[in-house]
Amino acid sequence: MVETAAEALERLKGGEWFDAVFCDFDMPTMTGADLYRIIERTMPEWAERFVLVTGEGHDAAAREFKETAKARILEKPLDIDQVRDVLAQMLARKVPETGS
Repeated sequence: MVETAAEALERLKGGEWFDAVFCDFDMPTMTGADLYRIIERTMPEWAERFVLVTGEGHDAAAREFKETAKARILEKPLDIDQVRDVLAQMLARKVPETGS
């Protein structure tokens, strides 16, 4: 577990492997949406392993992101069955080639 989006980005760039990355939509300094867009652009093999968690459905930026991004988004409070389904889908996919 990491505390900031920047730390998560560094760990992914450093070659660490994670079956899934759960990221809060609303974080200080860099939002989960901003992190996802960086990942999508620079490390697309990770984009399908991202899950953004939000309770910000009423916020215009969150709404726009949900309409345009391919990221999985789960609403708070989390439903354990939804989390299990998302994880099962991710675990069923092939491990991406990272070039590391």
